[in-house]
This record gives sequence, C-alpha cells and structure tokens, in this order.
Amino acid sequence: MIHKWSLAKRFLVAHLLFTLALTTLVGTASYLDARDRTYTEAGLRMRGIAAAVASNPIVLSASQSTDPSRMLQPYTNDVMKVADVDFVVIMAPDRTRWTHPNDQELGKPYIGSIDAALKGHPQTEITSGTLGPSVRTLVPVIDAGGAVRGLVAAGVTVGSVDRDVLGRLPGVLIIALAMLSGGATAAWVLGRYLRGVTRGWGPEQLAQLFAYYESVLHSVREGLILIDTKGRVVLYNNHAAELLGLEQPAAGDPARPPSLAELPLSQELREMFESGRPAQDEVVLTGSRILVITQGPATGRGPTPAAERVPYTGQ
Repeated sequence: MIHKWSLAKRFLVAHLLFTLALTTLVGTASYLDARDRTYTEAGLRMRGIAAAVASNPIVLSASQSTDPSRMLQPYTNDVMKVADVDFVVIMAPDRTRWTHPNDQELGKPYIGSIDAALKGHPQTEITSGTLGPSVRTLVPVIDAGGAVRGLVAAGVTVGSVDRDVLGRLPGVLIIALAMLSGGATAAWVLGRYLRGVTRGWGPEQLAQLFAYYESVLHSVREGLILIDTKGRVVLYNNHAAELLGLEQPAAGDPARPPSLAELPLSQELREMFESGRPAQDEVVLTGSRILVITQGPATGRGPTPAAERVPYTGQ
C-alpha cells in the first residue's frame, strides 16, 4: 500500500510520526520534571515547617513535661490548618508520638526512619505511614546543651503532592500541543511543496522516469545539450559530448553544472548558445566538424530553460 503513496505523502506521514514521537518524548520529560520539582518543593516546604515548629520554645518546654500531648496537640492542630499540611507529628526520641492528626495514634510509635534526625540532622523521605504514602521531613528538637529532646515530622500525603503535579499539567499539555501543531503545519507546508515539485509521484515512479529519460537521452542519434537561463549546462548526452569535444557525462553525476564559459567550445558556438536565440538547421563550423544546430526554448512546467539540439552531420 505504501508503494502507491506519493513522495509528498510519505514525507508528510513520516514527519507527522516524527513530530508525534518527539512531542511524546518532550511531554513525558516535562511531566516527569514537573513531578520531580513538585516533590522536591514539597520536601523543602516540609523542612521549613518542621524546623519552625522544632525551634518554638513551647515544643522544647513541653518535651520536658510529664504530659507533652496536652500542650502540643492543640498547637500542632493549629499549625496544620495554617501551614496547609496533612500532619505535624512531634515525638519523643524513642518514637513515642506526642501529637498526631488522629488522637487514637497518640502514644504509639512513629512509623519511619529517625536515625539521621537523632544525630541532629534534618532528613526528608517518602514513606508510608498511618495516613498512607507521604513526603515528610524530620527535624530534631535540641536543647541548649545540644541534646536531642524530641523530633518533629511535618508532611503531606503523596495524593496531595500529585494534585499539585496535576495543576502543572495544563502547562505541559500546552507546550506539547504547540509542538505538535507547529510540526504538523511545517509538514503540511513542505508536503505541498514536494507535491508540486514531484507532481504527486512516488520515489519508485520518479526512479523509473529518470531511468527512462536517461536511456532515451543517451540513445538518440543526435547531440542534445540543455542549458538553463543562467548559462549553466544542465545536461548533455553522449553524442553531444562527442560532437562538441566534451567529457562523457556520468549517469547521476551530482557535480556542479559547468557554465558555457568553462566548456571547450568555439567562439561562434558559445555566442550562439549564450544568446538563446531560436535557430533552425543553422550550419556552424567548429574545428574539423560541420554542425547543424537547431535551438529553441524547452517546454514544460516550472522554469523554462533553453535547449540546444546538435545533430551529427559528419566530420
């Protein structure tokens, strides 16, 4: 089926597929980057909240009392409302919770790693607790002597973070749609250009046509030379090369077309070719040859070059 498609259609489909793949790749990378940034920002925000709570003198004072929960539970409830976090848990160094969003969890051990915090260092992690998977940061409560008197964990659930990621998704979609739209437009414009240049033919048809014209060009018993409007020799066949003393043309030679001034032509013949004037069976002497020249414009779509036909008449 694809062999019946024109060159323009194949290019259009290939370009659209490439644009779609590139858009998918960039969109996925942008989404993953937005997600990672959101999680990183959530961890930094939790660290700031936990550090602020840990540095409050009320927390240190309550940690040394006989009933820390009585003082700290109302305080952390207020912090959660103001800071818009899912939990603020203050605990003893042995993991015993002094505060929790669920009163039934008070006095139970904290779920998660506390090793770094016990050594006096803040730590951020994504782990699962009583509220499900969450992004949390632990900060130690340190007294004047440098001893760890308690730990503060502030966190948001993964579901909350994912909602923030979804909030960034429209921007990612706009970028992806802009890329897809731009790529599709470029493919359409280039496809129209190729369709006009190739006349809607496929590469197989163009190859066959080229092979056919190459065969015809080099098999005719007359010399044929085609010159464009800038005086460059576009092509010539074997008989023209023999009659004019030129190098034999190579099939499919991609070299730059030579100008008439570069060819070893007689002055009269060069002037005639450069003038582009119509001529019919005009006799021209060149070296040891007598040439009969018929010259006129080539016909066809697009730019109209000048064509020179040099029949062989003998030595």
